[in-house]
Amino acid sequence: MSVRMLRKEVKQAFGIDVSMGQCRREKKHAIELIEGTLVEHYSKFWSYGEEIRRSNPGSIAKIDVTTMPNGKNYFSKFYGLLEVVKEILPTVEHRQCARHVVANFRKRIPRVLPTGLNQFETRNLAESYVVDLDKKTCSCRVWKLNGYGCVHSAATISYLNRDVGSYVDPMFFGAFYRNAYKYPLRGMNGSNKWPCTNFIPPLPPLKRKMPGRPKVNRRKDPGEKSTRHTVSNVGKKILCSVCKKVGHNKATCPKVEKTKKLKVKRKRSTTKGGNEGEGSG
Repeated sequence: MSVRMLRKEVKQAFGIDVSMGQCRREKKHAIELIEGTLVEHYSKFWSYGEEIRRSNPGSIAKIDVTTMPNGKNYFSKFYGLLEVVKEILPTVEHRQCARHVVANFRKRIPRVLPTGLNQFETRNLAESYVVDLDKKTCSCRVWKLNGYGCVHSAATISYLNRDVGSYVDPMFFGAFYRNAYKYPLRGMNGSNKWPCTNFIPPLPPLKRKMPGRPKVNRRKDPGEKSTRHTVSNVGKKILCSVCKKVGHNKATCPKVEKTKKLKVKRKRSTTKGGNEGEGSG
């Protein structure tokens, strides 16, 4: 439930008009009561590692804790989840979301120009990249890093009406996938049954306040349709703030005395020494 909807529900249920800041703080407090605080979640990392080793014998659970300059221990995810995974698990397979891949492909459609045998140049406004289908390389170096091609290689292969899947690295084939996951993953208990440890529990990363007003709404993809919700006053009963009766407001209330301001216009004579308001003969 969004903050605006929460504010509306509170006003309808209790008749209290609360501010957006109050609703935002109460929503955050309610989530912490249900799901727990960030400090509580980070303090369970050591127990989580012990539960992995207990339920799946032979597994290796490595938790890296970095000591900050102020002497406090913070979990290394302070530097970002993606960077930590690259550092601790460099050989782990990384995959991208298909929806984001398609969205990025739509935002950047390069134009394809042949320059040689299975060599092409892809252009997109001021950007230009060289694609070599024989070597399976692109000058943007993304194809060499991930193994399944970039937006420039996909545009080049589609330009030739070839199968994009035939240019994917064999490590992404089904046989390799089944071989990697042939060992079953055992079930794990909940955090209430995790074993206790004597290690110092890590703390969550420091909060950093970003400049500007914080964004409340979800960031929408350029391809998503934006819908605007408006609230209509049709059928809503108007309550007068003076007599507390329904059907009119303060401006049209019969109990309010209306005073008319009389405007008096004064005329000045054009003749010297004449009286005001006296017309000429």
